[in-house]
Amino acid sequence: MKIDRSSVKRALSWAGFLALCAGLTGETCTEDRTIEIVVGAEIVAAFEARGIINTFEETASYDIANEAEIRDILDDNGFESLVIANIEAAFVRVTKRDENATDRTVTGSVEVRRTEDPVFVDLISDASEAVNDESLADWKAVALEAAGVNLINQALQDYLADLYNEVADPREPNMTFRITGTCEPQGVETDFDWEVKVRLTLVGERTVEVIDPI
Repeated sequence: MKIDRSSVKRALSWAGFLALCAGLTGETCTEDRTIEIVVGAEIVAAFEARGIINTFEETASYDIANEAEIRDILDDNGFESLVIANIEAAFVRVTKRDENATDRTVTGSVEVRRTEDPVFVDLISDASEAVNDESLADWKAVALEAAGVNLINQALQDYLADLYNEVADPREPNMTFRITGTCEPQGVETDFDWEVKVRLTLVGERTVEVIDPI
């Protein structure tokens, strides 16, 4: 979890001016104002690619709010109004290279749906990567499809709206992902580890005490 640095810098500047004001006047010349706070959150999932069958289809379900610790973020930052949450970007990296096939290439797609719904939409389409390429030793951005991004963002907004409206049983953003694709070369056992990271941005408001302009 991270807070936008420019917001922190502005807050420290106000605090210093407040101390000077109090020292000169003997009074606290402040007023309450609503400020916007930007907070980042990340979800990281690890996977192992093993086996001789190099055509794959897997599904996995996650509660995004739980994985991103959204309730903790809300509590830590004291948001007082409805928070906007959006997917900012997604990244992949390989944490263990495939020693069995140094030219290993993976081509695949990722679809997503709300767990309670039957229909998948595209999130990542026909991505292709050389597993042992140096560029994958660190996080590498991947292109996202608008349909999947919009679906996840809407699930997050539904959840946050229920929280702020104090709904007894909020709509949890439970999402199911389906990964399909192929590995080349065929007939050579796959043996590598990889991770995917999704970065979220949350924007909310909080009332703070600031300098009353002179």
